[in-house]
Amino acid sequence: MRRCRYSDERILDMLLSIYLRVRKVTVQRVAVISDVLLVVCAPRWVILRLQQSVGGVRNNAYTTEASCQAYCTSVPSCVAVDFNFEENACFVHTNPQDLRTVYDSTNTNQHRIYRDCTTTTGMVVSGRRQPTTGVVVDSDIQSTA
Repeated sequence: MRRCRYSDERILDMLLSIYLRVRKVTVQRVAVISDVLLVVCAPRWVILRLQQSVGGVRNNAYTTEASCQAYCTSVPSCVAVDFNFEENACFVHTNPQDLRTVYDSTNTNQHRIYRDCTTTTGMVVSGRRQPTTGVVVDSDIQSTA
């Protein structure tokens, strides 16, 4: 790795700090590897209350919503989890196509993970969805930050 002069490092640090402040990005880590700046952002979650999709694979090792979400965060291919709170069951979705159709549920919340850098750390979506289009109808969207 080429080492920057002190003034270059300081300028880079100031520019990154300004960018992150303006974008209101929550950052977990920043590293410079081979002259490439890597910014690892905290995942953003969208929660669909009392909603679920088919196609998730049940994983009995995770029996709380928090542990189910943490597992999803650790799996790069995970796009969502459905957590059944009556059975304490975690269903992991790795295929984005699973999420195209969402069904009403009386005992399951769907947690969708977005790994891009964004200004929002999480959203809660409640309301009824149209199963064919996935459009939220009469929803109440609130930030969980």
